[in-house]
Amino acid sequence: MGRIHTRDALLKKHIVELCGAGCPECEARLETPDHLIFACPFACAFWAVLGVDTTGCSTRDLHLFDASATVGPASLYAFSLLCCWHLWKRRNMVVFRRESPSLATTLKACRFRSSEQDHVDAWLRVLCL
Repeated sequence: MGRIHTRDALLKKHIVELCGAGCPECEARLETPDHLIFACPFACAFWAVLGVDTTGCSTRDLHLFDASATVGPASLYAFSLLCCWHLWKRRNMVVFRRESPSLATTLKACRFRSSEQDHVDAWLRVLCL
């Protein structure tokens, strides 16, 4: 829905200047939701470890995002949203706490346990390093 308060949205609202609208982790000139979730080198590495092809993906089409080859159809949407949420949380740790969470830490944060083990086991197989 374009409501993620990445630096491009802050720029449009005149909260930051153009020089402060870049990605806090890489050389990208503008931090957008698509950059944060799919194009930042960290995000690319994250999805690559999971075996998910993010070519041409957009956060506006997140409801169409297909990671079913990795986790199966039963938990597809929950898995995708959980991963995106933790990429966002990781970004906030970098920006507000000056932390450098690793790829392994972010993957581990995406692990989920529940009584519905049939599809959760697929998640855990993918997220174990």
